[in-house]
Amino acid sequence: MRKPSLGGNPKVWSNEEVTQYDMMQSIVIPKKDEMLDIITSMIPFDENKALKVMEIGVGLGALTERIFNRFPESDFLGIDGSAQMIANAQERLKKFSGKIKILERNFNKPLWLNGVNDKFDLVCSSLTLHYLSTRRRREFFKEIFKVLKKKGTFIYSCAVKANSQSIQKIFVKIHRKYLRDQILKVMGKKFTDEDLDRVFKKRRDKMGINPATTVDHLDLLKKAGFSKVEFIWKHRHYAIFMGVK
Repeated sequence: MRKPSLGGNPKVWSNEEVTQYDMMQSIVIPKKDEMLDIITSMIPFDENKALKVMEIGVGLGALTERIFNRFPESDFLGIDGSAQMIANAQERLKKFSGKIKILERNFNKPLWLNGVNDKFDLVCSSLTLHYLSTRRRREFFKEIFKVLKKKGTFIYSCAVKANSQSIQKIFVKIHRKYLRDQILKVMGKKFTDEDLDRVFKKRRDKMGINPATTVDHLDLLKKAGFSKVEFIWKHRHYAIFMGVK
């Protein structure tokens, strides 16, 4: 078992995990489309502006595609830790190939931004920053602040944990029922709690998911230097945050 405090391990995102990515997210993540739509709608720029955008954790390009559809003149730098994920994203995003570059980088390494010299209007991320290691959190948020232009915006969604153990237990109980219902709907299989532990807990432990609280996220944004910070959406243990430089 990987210690959660170590954060994510990009090596686990190999062929099988990448192939199953969309199906697994349709099972595991409630209101994923709503989450992506809110991130996109909260971008505070004119739609004709040629934005400089950096996305952390491109995945298969779902957020990238939405942003390009709203801001077609954007110049895009994507970051992802998995070579296989990048290859699949590039296939999905090939219609934007002249406007996007994706780098294989691990943001839990201090030099992950080496060679990135641009300043960005927008840094965004969807369902990725819960893979930050505990020791990297503070420096990472400062690094994002530094790469943003003046009045640049940082918007991201991630898994969070409750501020109290008792409420966290309620979240877990509700989410386990949600998982059982979704598995039956998507896969046609009936799962018990033991099945969930066997499949999902093992998967979660392997990936190094390391959620912080909503209070922690707002504190990290403030301490990094953001002049405006906001907690703009939440559904159980998934949330969206925003900071303006």
